[in-house]
Amino acid sequence: MELVGLDYADIRIDADGQPIASDNGDFSVVQDTECWLQDIRNEMVTAEGELFYEDQDDTESYGYSLVDFIHRQFDDDDDEMAEIRERFQDKLGKREDIDDGSITINVEETEEKCNITVQFSKMDELQNYEMDIDLNEVEVVTDNG
Repeated sequence: MELVGLDYADIRIDADGQPIASDNGDFSVVQDTECWLQDIRNEMVTAEGELFYEDQDDTESYGYSLVDFIHRQFDDDDDEMAEIRERFQDKLGKREDIDDGSITINVEETEEKCNITVQFSKMDELQNYEMDIDLNEVEVVTDNG
């Protein structure tokens, strides 16, 4: 399966995966970096094997399967935290446009949820992108610093 790259365009979707209409009533469109970030977000909230046209297995498959971690009791379990970090590192690392050395993953667990903050940058660029995941929501933040 081909991953969305930096020169793609797609229908703009909201946080619930629903298409967003433009002012003229047609579908709103995302392009280039915005489309690429939307695809990364979509992959994070997709379960492996969820796409009926999937043709890859394991790390190469589309989706992070974060549902594996919902309702788990972490209890300061470093193995669980390491598994989450490894999954994000492997999945982001398969994208050719991401600088592997720029990927940082911070996992914080509270009684109510597990919050995952991921930062990365494109190859040969200094701009960082940050995604915060609480296993129910994903937000993309651009850091121009």
